[in-house]
Amino acid sequence: MTDRPGALATLAAHCGDQGVNILGLQIFPGVDVVTDELVVKVPEDWTEDRLVALVEGAGGGETTVRRCSAAALADGPSRFLQGVRRVLDDPSAITDTLADLLDCEIDDDPEETEEQESAEASSRDGAASLTVPIGDSAITVRRKAPFTGTEEARAKVFASVVTDLLADLATVMELPIEQARTAVEPPSKSEPVTRLAVPGDAMALVRMADRCSSKTLAGRFGTPLLGLQPRMARQILAEGATLVVEVGHEIVAMSTVTAGEPAQVALLVEDGWQGRGVGARLLALSARLAKAGGADELVLSSEYNSAAVPRLSAASGLSGRVRHVNGRVELIVSLRRVAPLLQSVEGQ
Repeated sequence: MTDRPGALATLAAHCGDQGVNILGLQIFPGVDVVTDELVVKVPEDWTEDRLVALVEGAGGGETTVRRCSAAALADGPSRFLQGVRRVLDDPSAITDTLADLLDCEIDDDPEETEEQESAEASSRDGAASLTVPIGDSAITVRRKAPFTGTEEARAKVFASVVTDLLADLATVMELPIEQARTAVEPPSKSEPVTRLAVPGDAMALVRMADRCSSKTLAGRFGTPLLGLQPRMARQILAEGATLVVEVGHEIVAMSTVTAGEPAQVALLVEDGWQGRGVGARLLALSARLAKAGGADELVLSSEYNSAAVPRLSAASGLSGRVRHVNGRVELIVSLRRVAPLLQSVEGQ
């Protein structure tokens, strides 16, 4: 329809006069014209041609009509989110899902020969096509109605998101099964090394999380998890200053200090390294790191292992007070007598 004030009101009035009920509406803006997608309920004796005539009589143009079910009433963003979930559950469904989201058909052979194209010209006359990159390949879909710029943008973002998520899952699934839930043991004559984390540690964090139990992960993240995806690991490293404990080429523990007043610290020690003093050392160094950032207090909280908090405080040599807040246990440590952590870590 022409993009002018009152155009949609005119269409609604025409529909009302003819007993056509508008159940749903999506608007796809353009430069000079607007594409409106309506879900309507018409009288039983109406045909597609009669509905086209009604819309064009109200000022609409290039009208396409097709029958639909109640599923068409779902809003666009919800449908695309459901599509992402469907693809994560079944990666092979990405092509069918994209076609469903765009209400179109899959072009199984977009690079057809001229003879084939000519033979199918009658069935494809006036059809619009859209090619969406999917990783190293692409999917081409067709339908009678033209694709709007908004639909094209949504399709490409959808493809990009699910491609990245599937790549992350594939990376996690490539971890050796025998490595899962198994503690990393230090090589001979090797001791755990504590250092500041770098962006390149993301995949080592993924592997460490895969060796952790769901209870251990819940103590760090506040909710049961089966592991970390690389994107989440990168986000953790970007949250604040992070310390890691490294054995050989693997990370077995980490702490993240988030600036603020008070500063917050979150610890994660894989199951096989718990009870070896790793967490206490990380907490002590995290306190010094927070002090270097200008904080006067540091808070450590836990929901799933409250008994460990006082023990960790005592083992780290930090004095603090414990309080219970909304089912969580918090350790508040004063940093007034804590020496700030400078550049190097190991040995301080």
